[in-house]
Amino acid sequence: YWFDPRNGGALQQTDLRQIAGGQSVTLVPPEAEGQDWAVLLVRTETNGDTGILEADPASLDFGKVAVDTFVDRTLRLWNAGAASLTLAAMSIKGAGAEAFTVRDIPSFPLELSAGQEVVLTVRFTPGSATTYAARLEMLGSEGATLHTVPLQGEGLQPTSEQPAVTGLVLVDAETDTDLFVLRPDTVLPEEDLPPAINIRAEVQGPIGSVVFWLNEVPVRTENVAPYALAGDDQGDYRAWNYEPGTYTIRAVPYTESGGKGVAGAAFTLSFSIRQASLVATEVSRIAETSPLEIFPHPVQMQARVQVTLPSAQPVHLALYDLLGRPVRILYAGYLPGGTHTFWLKADGLAAGRYLCRLRVPGASYERTVMILP
Repeated sequence: YWFDPRNGGALQQTDLRQIAGGQSVTLVPPEAEGQDWAVLLVRTETNGDTGILEADPASLDFGKVAVDTFVDRTLRLWNAGAASLTLAAMSIKGAGAEAFTVRDIPSFPLELSAGQEVVLTVRFTPGSATTYAARLEMLGSEGATLHTVPLQGEGLQPTSEQPAVTGLVLVDAETDTDLFVLRPDTVLPEEDLPPAINIRAEVQGPIGSVVFWLNEVPVRTENVAPYALAGDDQGDYRAWNYEPGTYTIRAVPYTESGGKGVAGAAFTLSFSIRQASLVATEVSRIAETSPLEIFPHPVQMQARVQVTLPSAQPVHLALYDLLGRPVRILYAGYLPGGTHTFWLKADGLAAGRYLCRLRVPGASYERTVMILP
């Protein structure tokens, strides 16, 4: 609360702030010139037990970010007190509030017991080349401000020399060779992957470092090329320890090492690694006597697809991407018994992995097809 003791007037109320022992808070006085102001403190009896909301880091500085791109930072909130507390709401205030957002806001009210924590992701998206400043306020059940985290960042106009991540490449970490460029929503059958893999960021422009985020969590900062999710030892790729599941990787380039300097154009991609039983349960296990053969393989320009049938029957032979979408139909119709050859031409196909699927009455067979650049 504040009032103007020099000129009189009614008692006025600003945003309520709650403070516990050992904490500090910054108050903004009335802005009218020539006014005095005073602060009214109201003690709350807690019998020595109270919840205290803390934040790490104490403030979020997003640095310099290209206009119309964004950078994420994580913020850890926890109850450092001896009793539970209720986080009822949070809001971003200040002149630059429009540039900041909280991703995946938790459901309110949120009860935090002593020692319990919650991790937030705060995003900075500058819309113009200027400096932005705001504050993230956490409110209690009675409207009092439990904690405030200052936010700041600077927007820069992108230039031709802006750092950028242009794609993600799957790497065989045993042979240190590139496999293929990852596509959005790719499904990778685990049985088709080498024993050890890594993922490298393709970059352009002045790169000082690349920060990798995995499922909204920063997991690695690479300061020297190649910029790989699991790192490397002077070009010898380390293996990424993954589990089957869905992943979202975001690679953010910076002009300086350690994730500092100007943040450039980031690249985000989601994909899945699935166990064979989850990818295609209906697909017959391919034995040595499989009726479907492809050679030469991998495919550089074209390959022969050979189908061997025991008797006349309807056949559907097609090429699919890893999402199961048909890319090219090689044959659809009846075929007599015997061996039949079809040509698979690489013209018009992006480099990467595909599935060649043969369907006959009562059975289905697949072969993985690698199209080379």
